[in-house]
Amino acid sequence: MTDANQSPTPQSNSPPAAFNVEERVAQYVQIRDMKKAIKERHEAELRPYNDALKLMESLLLGYLSETKQTAARTEAGTTHILDRPSATIEDGDAFRTFVIDNRYWHLVDWKANAPQVNEYQAAHDGMVPPGVKFTVFRTAGVRRS
Repeated sequence: MTDANQSPTPQSNSPPAAFNVEERVAQYVQIRDMKKAIKERHEAELRPYNDALKLMESLLLGYLSETKQTAARTEAGTTHILDRPSATIEDGDAFRTFVIDNRYWHLVDWKANAPQVNEYQAAHDGMVPPGVKFTVFRTAGVRRS
């Protein structure tokens, strides 16, 4: 028995068992497949509920529109109109020119393109563009044979 601050003492002087990479890869693939199957079952099980919620949202929005309300309070809860803005760029060159020419910097979200920064770094002796923190996270990947 060991206390919480001590590591356990070995029970014998025999060397540790060799790491079996074949077995670990097989286990990894098996667990990943099980996780995927659970996710697919979960999505399938939730699908009718998600569809029902979308239908309810459509009906409630229709009600609010027909009655010219932005919200309706009930004892069960309140429904309200919720606007979710979305802006996608259809012509990147036109948008970029517009922003730069008019100095409308507030219309864009700037972020570094990680694959391009990686290429830049490789081509410039490990230097990254000013103001960029570049990190590579290393993990182990597993492909099925």
